Amino acid sequence: MPNTKNDQSLVLKDKAELTNQINEFAQTIIEQMKNDNIQITPDNFEVYFYKMLDNEDLKKNIDIINKASIDPAKHQANMEMKVKKSFISIKNMLQLIILVYKNLNTMNRIVCDDIANLEKANSIESKDIIYSFQKELIRLNELLTRHTELLKDDYNGILDTFKSISSNSIYDTDYGIFNRNYLVSVIENEIKNVNKFGHNSTLMLIELQERSLSNITNYKDKEKITKTIANTLIQTSRRSDFVAHFDDNCFALFMQHTNMDNAKQAQDRIAKVLYGIKFDHINLSSEFAFSLVSLDPSLSAEETISDALDKLEQDETEIQTYKRSLGF
Repeated sequence: MPNTKNDQSLVLKDKAELTNQINEFAQTIIEQMKNDNIQITPDNFEVYFYKMLDNEDLKKNIDIINKASIDPAKHQANMEMKVKKSFISIKNMLQLIILVYKNLNTMNRIVCDDIANLEKANSIESKDIIYSFQKELIRLNELLTRHTELLKDDYNGILDTFKSISSNSIYDTDYGIFNRNYLVSVIENEIKNVNKFGHNSTLMLIELQERSLSNITNYKDKEKITKTIANTLIQTSRRSDFVAHFDDNCFALFMQHTNMDNAKQAQDRIAKVLYGIKFDHINLSSEFAFSLVSLDPSLSAEETISDALDKLEQDETEIQTYKRSLGF
């Protein structure tokens, strides 16, 4: 196993040199932003920073430095994951309590049947023992019923809270990426920036065609495929890009400060990676539909997404032609 601490110290062994390297890089970014007539705001600078970062050693250093910083959106995403896990634990606990309650009811019915059988016999002592046991069982049953009702009320309160959190969540815990809610809010905010500063930003939608999964009957295999796609998009996208699970087999990649030409290059690069994915024991003949839409300040976020969805409607011939053009 590699020694992470040693690796990091090797990368950061000359801090003065690293500082000079970052400062020079920052000056290059500022000059490029001036040439592109882009406002030098913190958010815009960050986008350009990662867009222009192509030095591998510098990338490693930046990754190490960034471990000390906290992205508010990712922090909220982590909190949402913890909330969901806690809710699942509470749900499982309640189900166990209900199971115990059902078992006691079953035991109570068995005792009642035994009493009925004993009444046919003439053993007063046995009847007294069973009656005493039944009385205790009934008392326990009543207590458990009362406590279960209280637990149900608390659970319903927690469920309402969880539904409220879910409706306003920004993270898809199943795929480990942002969700449609967050994508819409990011596009809404970027439309304002595009309207104010006039730069380009582009939305890409990627959809795995349903016919690609038609021969896969195992749900876990389908889940593995879609999760691998999500993970691949995270790994192949830039830090300044937003990757989101849009719906079912559809994913979104939102690219700030990216014109259509650069977006098409990004699409080709991502498509090659996606088509190159191989799965053990899963025979997948993948087909992806792609769409690209430049942000138009005159359109809302929902209208922009609707436009992208319309362009995502492609027939099999179009998809196969594009796939062959990539060498697959």
